[in-house]
Amino acid sequence: MTADRSRRLERLLSIREQLERLAQWRKAAAHAARRKAEDSRQLALDVIDDRQEQLRTLLQAACPRPRVDAALHAGRQAEAGLELAETRLAERFREEQAVAEELRLARQRTRQSEKLAEAARTERAALEARALQHEWDEHALRPTVAGPVRSEQAELTTERRRATRGEETEQ
Repeated sequence: MTADRSRRLERLLSIREQLERLAQWRKAAAHAARRKAEDSRQLALDVIDDRQEQLRTLLQAACPRPRVDAALHAGRQAEAGLELAETRLAERFREEQAVAEELRLARQRTRQSEKLAEAARTERAALEARALQHEWDEHALRPTVAGPVRSEQAELTTERRRATRGEETEQ
């Protein structure tokens, strides 16, 4: 049961990591779209500046009324283009913020899944160690291996006790 749970958590972790990578790609795409909207806004500002300069030139040159009206109309169109560009920029910014929040949540879920998967791996390793120890105990492997070690530890303990009592260890 633990092995199955561990495998399911590993699969969940893998899916969470894939979702996190997808969110990273979406964030990069949203960032690129926002940058493009910023460039479009800057272009609209440049067009407005050009139209205003053209209108100033026409007014200083005392051009006929139809040319001035055409320049005014072009200026209004440029301002409408700027409003549209600013609206798009605000929308792209909101989209980028939403995707950034999704990425943050995806990273948080991935960290949680990593913790769960690590806990399951640790639990699985502990169960495997207990099963191995039980198998050793069943086949009497442990006492033969641990027997000499225990006797050496007992001798060292006895020597330490004698040393603390002031008795000589050599007899």
